[in-house]
Amino acid sequence: MREKLSTNLKNKGKIIIDVNGVGNGKVELDKDLINIEKRTRIENRREYIPNVIESSFALGVFCA
Repeated sequence: MREKLSTNLKNKGKIIIDVNGVGNGKVELDKDLINIEKRTRIENRREYIPNVIESSFALGVFCA
């Protein structure tokens, strides 16, 4: 959908988007108002998974 809108914006200089509750439901946007481009974003995540099972919460159950 966005790729098609981007192509129409480059070729025609404007796109028409459906917006509920605005006029007749169609809004026309010129290329001066909107820019659609494809970007690649790199995210680095570091996850920590402990390798020791903490058993202190279960000691009360077995000692009773």
